[in-house]
Amino acid sequence: MPRGFAEDATLSCDGWSAYPAYHPKLQRCWAHLLRETEFVADRYNEAQQLCEELHELHDDLTTFTEVDPSASARQEKRAEAMLTLEGLNRQEYANEEVADLIEKIRNGLGHWLTFVTESEVNSTNNRAERALREQVVLRKRRRQSACRTRAVCV
Repeated sequence: MPRGFAEDATLSCDGWSAYPAYHPKLQRCWAHLLRETEFVADRYNEAQQLCEELHELHDDLTTFTEVDPSASARQEKRAEAMLTLEGLNRQEYANEEVADLIEKIRNGLGHWLTFVTESEVNSTNNRAERALREQVVLRKRRRQSACRTRAVCV
């Protein structure tokens, strides 16, 4: 487990396959999923319905969580949403990119809906990415500066 993480904390992540090795309690980022789905749907007609259904599901779930429902209502809503995701996963898709997208959903199936039952967890990792942005920019600037002084970058 990463240093500084409480055991019961939830790690919001973009879906990189290594995250479960770092921490068992995850929330996969819906912003990443929805953007990727939109990209695929723009290219392949068979992904358009999938895109619409995922957007509707996410909108429904975020609206639901905004009213701070009871724990039992949250559990029930999560179970309903899981059935929806599982149903999307059972559909057959001819295009390889659409099938890959479904595989991504399937691989994270236990981690897309953490935000429904955990009131302090967001459906996206946007807050975490904003917190890291300054450090990422500084790292890139240091690399660019080092590259300029060496004249060759690898």
